[in-house]
Amino acid sequence: MIRQLWAVALKEFIDARRDPRSIMTLVGYSLMGPVIMLAAFTALVENQTRNEKQVAVQHLERAPGLTAHLQEHGFELEALGPDVDVTEAIANHDAILRPANDFTAMLRAGRPAQVELVLNTSKPSSQAMARRVEQAVNAWSGELASLRMMAMGVAPQAAQPIQVQKRDVASRADRAALVLSGFQVFVLIAAFFGSMHVCIDATAGERERRSLEALLVQPVSAFGLVVGKWLVAACYGLFGVALTLTAMGVLLPMAPLGELGISYQPTPLSILTMFVLIAPLALLAAGLQMLAASYAKSFKEAQTYLSLLMFVPMVPAMAVSFLQLDSEPWMFAVPVLGQQQLLGEALREVSPDPIAFLTASVIVVLAGLACVLATTRLYASERMLRGL
Repeated sequence: MIRQLWAVALKEFIDARRDPRSIMTLVGYSLMGPVIMLAAFTALVENQTRNEKQVAVQHLERAPGLTAHLQEHGFELEALGPDVDVTEAIANHDAILRPANDFTAMLRAGRPAQVELVLNTSKPSSQAMARRVEQAVNAWSGELASLRMMAMGVAPQAAQPIQVQKRDVASRADRAALVLSGFQVFVLIAAFFGSMHVCIDATAGERERRSLEALLVQPVSAFGLVVGKWLVAACYGLFGVALTLTAMGVLLPMAPLGELGISYQPTPLSILTMFVLIAPLALLAAGLQMLAASYAKSFKEAQTYLSLLMFVPMVPAMAVSFLQLDSEPWMFAVPVLGQQQLLGEALREVSPDPIAFLTASVIVVLAGLACVLATTRLYASERMLRGL
């Protein structure tokens, strides 16, 4: 049995090695995820640390005090003509301030003065600038309120009987795990993407080349044939995961995460730990893809089936994100979701729970074996020779 498995595995490995384009595609995807994350983090830091404070003001003369306050806080004010339509001008500006006609009169009367802040919420830069302007206006409003209360002989603190003090107990590792949560999807997909081409070539590719009949008449059991193909495909999935994690370990230290108050320096031990946590998923990915590809009558049809299966690792991440679910013990019993939770704990530099790891690993391995057994029954039937 072992010799049969070895012979089949060696044959599939040689066949897979003969397609350099598939290998280069696997390497390209493994590098693509970390490169995208590095570019995203760099752009995020540049956007967060950018200190642009240019705001347009229409009817600047109506609020001289507000104008002076904004200039003191580093804002560059651009005056707009009184006839300019702000709904059209906002296309060229991030934010526009419009004091009301009676702005100064209302302030002198001790009544709330209206100021209009025009923004475009479809533009992230406009939202950020509007927040800065609103904070500056609120700060000036607070100063005026304090001066009015002092003029009436009332302490300004009387207007704030309760002060809320925020205390963030999240560690730097917790914040790093939150920011790096998008990287988990790339690692999970790598297990599926790495084995996809091997599974297609070993099933639908064999049928399309008309070499499946010659393979089935060999003195090899259907179980040994399927298991040999399964193990080779799983090895390629592990290869994809290893490449993705290695690229992460090399590229992430280049990201300016320190500007966001995040400190994450992957070590060889942490990379190895994440690899061990994700490794069992490669067995499920290969088994599930082999089962789906075995029902395909052509190479292109198998590509269509397995391309849809690539969404499987995304579903748990999207569900947890949209439903805002916290980590629960039952999640480790759900295939793919359990590996995502384990990977999240590793990014938070938390030692994985042995019971949770065993639960998640055993379930995905059993699910992979179930797919292998289903594929074996398919290969043992005459349906494979008749082209399903």
